[in-house]
Amino acid sequence: MRYLHIFLLFIIADLYSFALYAQEKMLILTPSCFSDMVDTYIQSKPEMICTTLVCDTMESTQIKLRIDSLSHYFSADYLLIIGDHELIPSFPVQDGLSDIYYTCDSNAHTNIPVGRLPIQTAKELNNIIYKNSSTVISETITIASAEKSALTDKYDWERMRDISAVLSQKNIRTIGEYFDGSREGLDAAGNPAAYDIITAVNQGVDLVLYAGHGDYSGWNTGMLTQNQLQHLNNTRYPIVIAAACNNGHFAGRTCMAETWLNSEYGAKAAIMSSALCDWDANLEALVYICNKLPAQSTLGKLWLKMYQYTTDSLHRHTEAQTWLLFGDPSMPITLPDKNGIKQMADDAICLYPNPADEKIFLHCDTIPSSILIYNHIGAVIQHITPADTHIEIDISSWASGCYIVKIDEKIARFCKQ
Repeated sequence: MRYLHIFLLFIIADLYSFALYAQEKMLILTPSCFSDMVDTYIQSKPEMICTTLVCDTMESTQIKLRIDSLSHYFSADYLLIIGDHELIPSFPVQDGLSDIYYTCDSNAHTNIPVGRLPIQTAKELNNIIYKNSSTVISETITIASAEKSALTDKYDWERMRDISAVLSQKNIRTIGEYFDGSREGLDAAGNPAAYDIITAVNQGVDLVLYAGHGDYSGWNTGMLTQNQLQHLNNTRYPIVIAAACNNGHFAGRTCMAETWLNSEYGAKAAIMSSALCDWDANLEALVYICNKLPAQSTLGKLWLKMYQYTTDSLHRHTEAQTWLLFGDPSMPITLPDKNGIKQMADDAICLYPNPADEKIFLHCDTIPSSILIYNHIGAVIQHITPADTHIEIDISSWASGCYIVKIDEKIARFCKQ
């Protein structure tokens, strides 16, 4: 009997170890000023094992040594950096920046997706955490110049149409094309207006794709600038991917990627370059990943495949290293099902209105056992044991800001006006 007991303990231990091994793991680099909010963020990801490394006034080489040392005990599947360049430095690569350095091996290769939330204040972090959620990509808009690629001898707008054709086979609709029509060879008349692009995003899209000239402050095609992003009012919070120069150069200035992320109704994630680059390589990586897009993945894994394709197949190392992911690399990405309908969980939860002023309403398919509401510093401000699938919560006396609602093991977010 004693041997049976020991045998069962070994089985239980093995199963527990397998469960831990099966869970994906994320290492989070953060300055201490965001530690409390990071704890709240980790609570919203019960499906992951997260560990935090506080990096105050540390140089990039010191941080790299700490990560390498920690990797012997914690083999991360993702790296998330929280903080702007001044808080946690990026690594210089020619005229650009790269966060790949923190996960590279001795041959300058990585198999770990790296994302950064380029924020300076708790308010900016709270805004990004609020918008961070899984994404079903069902609708996109494309914006492209009439530049011709040296790689493919195709115009940017032609490659965007190639992407749209591939995405349509995966039940992702292109609901708007905004192409530079001022050069010979394009069948669209005129240049797109920034107002039209903002209007299209506000109508609700999941993905915004851009290819063309750019700098840290905007896009040449459409003349979309950082100032115009303040007119966004959508609540779909798209993922924005740009094959353009310097949109992601976030050191010493506020770049286009930061403005997309930090705008209240802007993007939940962005992939943009921090260097002067030949963006046709990034565009070809985007075409590649659209062809390979699986039904379910994570944003970081998709970015990693684009990075590896740009490095290994196109041999454009600088473009790969400086094409940065701004956002949570573990963010789940899902495609529509075969009927083009967004996939929803069987026990879906609906929270509305959002943003709210006086009350919020929750509708669940089954009665939750408990509801916890956290403020921006991770403190529980309300604990509810519901008796119905319809729950009404008075928030009229609460401070303005973003809150996290934990319904059993599921997470929802809303903003109090």
